[in-house]
Amino acid sequence: MSEGGKKPRNGRPVGRPRKKTDERQVYELAKLGCTQCEAASVLGIDHRTFKRRLQESVFYHAWEQGQAVGAVALRQLQWKHAKRPDASGVAMTIHMSKHMLGQNDKALHLNLTVADIDEMIASLEGKRLSNWKSVPRRTSRDLDS
Repeated sequence: MSEGGKKPRNGRPVGRPRKKTDERQVYELAKLGCTQCEAASVLGIDHRTFKRRLQESVFYHAWEQGQAVGAVALRQLQWKHAKRPDASGVAMTIHMSKHMLGQNDKALHLNLTVADIDEMIASLEGKRLSNWKSVPRRTSRDLDS
């Protein structure tokens, strides 16, 4: 069998020669937040070929690690912008965070009053205290035995 998994015919492999794909490039493209179609275009291969390459563990791990590093870099940028006194670049950071990290700015409206929240907190604290009292305590006599 040839390198691509196709049977040779008359001593020669069948089909197109396999295009070289560098896992470092795959990592860098994923880190930038490229889609799989964009990455395939940059690498000069069809998007279906790129998806097949991602089934190979080397490329899959490079893609996943690149996406994770890109997400962390975006979160670091969020913190950097949050600490700035001016608003330069904040709008773009918010836009990218919504699209790349799946964040949103929609608030959850529960129609609760302050009294309702105070009551919930008191209830939770009461439950925690009663659970704490019901836990058997070890005495020094238990430790000696």
